Amino acid sequence: MPTETTCSPTATPESIPSAQLRPDGITARFAIAPWGDRFDWQALAVAESRAGVDASIRLFLDEQLESGDVVLDLSPGAGFVTLAAATADSEPHVMALLEDEAQDAALREAVDAAGAFVEQILATETSAVALLGLAQERLLGGARLFIHASPVHVAQWLPSFAPLADAGAIVAWLMSGDDSADSRVLASASLRAHGFLPHVLAELDGDAQLFPAEPTDAECIALHQSVFGGESGNEAGASHMVPAGGVPEANPVVVAPDVPFRADVSTRVTGLHLIAPFCRTGYGITGAHLLRALMARGARVSLFPLGAVDASVLPFEGIEDALSGQDAFDPSWPSVRLSQQFDLALHVGRGPRIGFPIFELTRFTARERHHLLAQDRLLVCSEWARGVLLENGVSRIPIHVVPLGVDRSVFHERLDAGRPSGETVFLQVGKLEARKGQLELLRAFEAAFNPRDPVRLVLACHNPFMQADAFRRAMAPFRNSPMAKRITLHARPFATHREIAALMATADCGVFLSRGEGWNLEALEMLSVGRTVVATDYSAHTEFLTDRNARLVRVDGLEVVPGAASDACWAAWGDAQHEQTVATLRAVHAERLSGSLSCNDAGIETAKHFSWDNTADTLLDALSTG
Repeated sequence: MPTETTCSPTATPESIPSAQLRPDGITARFAIAPWGDRFDWQALAVAESRAGVDASIRLFLDEQLESGDVVLDLSPGAGFVTLAAATADSEPHVMALLEDEAQDAALREAVDAAGAFVEQILATETSAVALLGLAQERLLGGARLFIHASPVHVAQWLPSFAPLADAGAIVAWLMSGDDSADSRVLASASLRAHGFLPHVLAELDGDAQLFPAEPTDAECIALHQSVFGGESGNEAGASHMVPAGGVPEANPVVVAPDVPFRADVSTRVTGLHLIAPFCRTGYGITGAHLLRALMARGARVSLFPLGAVDASVLPFEGIEDALSGQDAFDPSWPSVRLSQQFDLALHVGRGPRIGFPIFELTRFTARERHHLLAQDRLLVCSEWARGVLLENGVSRIPIHVVPLGVDRSVFHERLDAGRPSGETVFLQVGKLEARKGQLELLRAFEAAFNPRDPVRLVLACHNPFMQADAFRRAMAPFRNSPMAKRITLHARPFATHREIAALMATADCGVFLSRGEGWNLEALEMLSVGRTVVATDYSAHTEFLTDRNARLVRVDGLEVVPGAASDACWAAWGDAQHEQTVATLRAVHAERLSGSLSCNDAGIETAKHFSWDNTADTLLDALSTG
């Protein structure tokens, strides 16, 4: 970034020098003299002294503009973007659409002082058709068009420029301004509808890179799909984008996300290779249900299991057929690897490489990020997980959200409860570990009740990854608790899912105080059984847990995971979360005593939506997206 300049924080400046400097590294490229009262000139001066108004858009233009390109500024405002483009070394043709004569005069003065040229057009004298015609006339010899506008003006002008967008002549639509969030959402939707993919420019590892934007972002750089090698538009536009590592160190790197898909899957796929566990872990249960649902949808699946196949997890006739698919597999099919983010390298065949990681934390190690970026596409369970990938710079490849499901033939509200009379039963199902929050649940249970209260805490907490001695030590706080006689521990694994479902039917409330979840199968299963659910309002299970179907414990912030290989975080737990949980446990108990604790109908409806068939359909749709 350029050397910072200074300005008075208390008085309107005589002029505002640009943060962008000339090649001498000292002289400002332009300056803007305050005029009229429509802007907070003092605030603009402070912003410019720090990093430049609309700095990322101007940085993008400096990197991308070439001689002959056209910049059309539909929302010049005070003129920073217009003047930045007009003073660029590449000397593009710059056009500015001005609201009135006062703005026209002020901009003309600044442009003349900078020794630049801007074609100034008064909006009151120009129609949309005429402006489109002017832009087309300026696009000579395959020149490219960059348009800047506020969110309101994006929605107003974009339809008029649809012919140029369809022709691939508009490389980027640059949006900035203080318009309302609703205007930004509408503008973002309009951009996407016309083939523009909104991004924001941010720093990662010392480089400026493009990341997908949110609809409410006040500033975005929307690139036309032709930049990404899409079917419509001028594909030559892609060659103008600066490749990663392709710029001298003195210049920031602007990365145009690639679409390195190796096979044509523009129609719905009929076959795929599934590389997944088929066992009693969370990954294994997911792999088993996904295989059955895919085959039930008519997809041809070759199963390449990670580890031994435990058919008792989910017995069905198609397992052997899927395994026999290895005998003569089609090497062009997509290869879907359901595994951890550090184990995505190995795939089958030469078709698209699809990674399906399930993770709980916020940061990746260098190895994990490398494995993720080596995929052609990524599937994740939730929007939370998609956000984590983007925050970690995993943005150059398509990311699809494929939610997991629940087997309603096993977990449903019609189960015979057989619940102990007179006790309010709180159940937590999940392997015993710090991330799952069982100790936090114990402390809340101890604070909420005393041994005389008719309550019971049940933990199904077998952890196959913990040594026996370590597991016994982890169980000690529960066995030595003042509430020990009110606590039931199931330390051994359950033989079938039906046994787990039967246990859930005995409970009044499922409690999941997890610090981070990759999905949380058990919480969705509790909803499906129709029970009350208490859970942290954080991470992947927020994909299906809402204020309508659960009682959520609000999280104030994140904290670094002790012993994590990177600066990975999970939900911070403090007094506020403890007090929320204590109050919620007491409220559930009071409702049970009064007879007002009803079936969780909203949870059942949620579970009906999150079926394994839906998972399979969403996955197939994701693989079929060109």
